[in-house]
Amino acid sequence: MSELLFYDKPVALNRERHKNLRLKAMDDGFAFSAGVNSVPLAGIEFFEASRDMTVLFQKGADGHFFPVVMMSLSNSGHALVDPQGRWQGSYVPAFIRRYPFALASDGTVCIDEKSHAFSETEGELLFTESGHAPALDTALAFLRQFDTEMRRTRDFCDGLSQKGLLAPFEVEVRPRDGGRAVRLQGLFAVNTQKFSELRGDTLELWFTKSWVAWIYAHLHSIGALGKLASDKAPSSLPH
Repeated sequence: MSELLFYDKPVALNRERHKNLRLKAMDDGFAFSAGVNSVPLAGIEFFEASRDMTVLFQKGADGHFFPVVMMSLSNSGHALVDPQGRWQGSYVPAFIRRYPFALASDGTVCIDEKSHAFSETEGELLFTESGHAPALDTALAFLRQFDTEMRRTRDFCDGLSQKGLLAPFEVEVRPRDGGRAVRLQGLFAVNTQKFSELRGDTLELWFTKSWVAWIYAHLHSIGALGKLASDKAPSSLPH
């Protein structure tokens, strides 16, 4: 899983190097995300995402599982942004909303220097003479909250894995319009039979941590696969 998906020129945020940098609204909105069909998702987001997207799991190179939200079944990207880059779905994953900022695994704040959100003439300054400007403080608060939730989510996935609840999820989805079927591979879902066998302290603890609710949201989201298969091909977006 790439923590810096979408970032053309990721660099560490530096007060001296970026002292004149300003943050503004991007003219092309969420167009930067159009080339992917899924992104990592935090457990707390499962509820909102499950309305029209599917939450499944992948296994990373380190052997740990992590959740992803399927925005499309097309390898060429997703259709949740229109040609102007405006989001058309009901929920924008936090992984996308944090752009053009990111927090590296060692805590370093990074930015995409090539992002259209940055300018030296328009928008709000990131730094003042005395420290962080409000725009940067807001971005940093969001990054820290996102990092906290992703850590909770990693614990959740490790718990699922330790109990053997994640099973390969391979399915052929046929669009309602009779189009070509799409076969999903390399993904995982919670085994409902093993989940139903949880008892005692484990089940009580998982309720307390909201993990049981996250599992139900994940299972509910699988019903959105038919919608994803029927979505039109991704729009052509300006770069």
